[in-house]
Amino acid sequence: MLFSLIWQVFLIYPILAVVFSGAPTAPTVLGLVSIAAFSAVYLMAFASPAVTEGYPLHLRRPGAAGGDLPDPAREEPAPLGLGYLGGLVICTFGTLPAAGLNGPVNFIPFLACFVAAAWPIRRSVPTAISLIVIGTVAALVEKTWGMLVPGFLVIPVVLSMLGTRISVGVSDREGHYRRALGVAEERERVARDLHDVLGHTLTALTIRAQLARAQLDSDPDTARAELENIENLTRTALSEMRQTVSGMRVADPAQELAGMTESLHTAGIDVVVVGSPSLLPDARSGLVAWALREAGTNIARHSGAGNVTVEFSRDRLRITDDGVGIDARRAARPDVGRATSAPAGQGLPGLASRAEDAGARFVVRDRGAAGAAPVTGTVIEVEWPR
Repeated sequence: MLFSLIWQVFLIYPILAVVFSGAPTAPTVLGLVSIAAFSAVYLMAFASPAVTEGYPLHLRRPGAAGGDLPDPAREEPAPLGLGYLGGLVICTFGTLPAAGLNGPVNFIPFLACFVAAAWPIRRSVPTAISLIVIGTVAALVEKTWGMLVPGFLVIPVVLSMLGTRISVGVSDREGHYRRALGVAEERERVARDLHDVLGHTLTALTIRAQLARAQLDSDPDTARAELENIENLTRTALSEMRQTVSGMRVADPAQELAGMTESLHTAGIDVVVVGSPSLLPDARSGLVAWALREAGTNIARHSGAGNVTVEFSRDRLRITDDGVGIDARRAARPDVGRATSAPAGQGLPGLASRAEDAGARFVVRDRGAAGAAPVTGTVIEVEWPR
């Protein structure tokens, strides 16, 4: 409605055509009343579903099967506002007795503007051309060349309206894609965080459950203590899951190092720490915390290692184990460590994605892959510029 109000100022031309036509009082009053009625119907037409439901003009819409904007073939067609258009045309002819053809011709740009706002291009453009032809014919009949002006005003009016509709449509589509991208990114974050959080905790629970079962007959007190640890781990996992889903979980490298060390010790793996998490820049603490958690989970589940070394420095985290090595695991199970294979899980690919987002370099390799002495084991490195 506000947009249509801009054009209301140009109603001065049909008003002047009626007032200065020299017609008797009755046709003059009819013409002015018709112009007032035209203004009211015009405002209501622009506020109607004919305009508001179809105003964003999308030149192309992918099918609904692609998950994008609705498929026009499956949508109910938007109303064309034919009733309003008919009312507007009737009002224009109310000026005919007083101003002759000059009266209705002055309304041609208004009619073209409404058609361009309510109709698709395939209908509005031919209609606009028809209005230009009508205005030209009327000018030739009356032999009044000034009457050509309203007809040719249709061109900028229609181009302006269509351009505005396309601009609104592009903005609408961009907003749709931004929202969809935001939802996808949030889902990816939750899935990645839940994998890292629960993977580590469930691995620790498995190790402690195995230990409790082994000690159940020979050392009931130790088994009971392990069951208490399992209960505590379960509560911790539930709390971490809630924080992860809400996006409020803050990863702490020192806490993750302590949890990793405890879990690996429980599994019979010795851990040597070189340096301290305090050496890390604050901006890298979250990435390092996730790396420690994922590395601890993978070492406990897959490596078969007996010793692990964790090295901290200002520009790097390196975790080395003496297990079978990631290349040997891939040879034994081709699905392990490949992001494209579902059984391999999403831990390492997720960690690589975190490193890329943080501007760091993430490397997983066999210890013997760099030309060193033939030793077994895996090296996980996260490096970033100083």
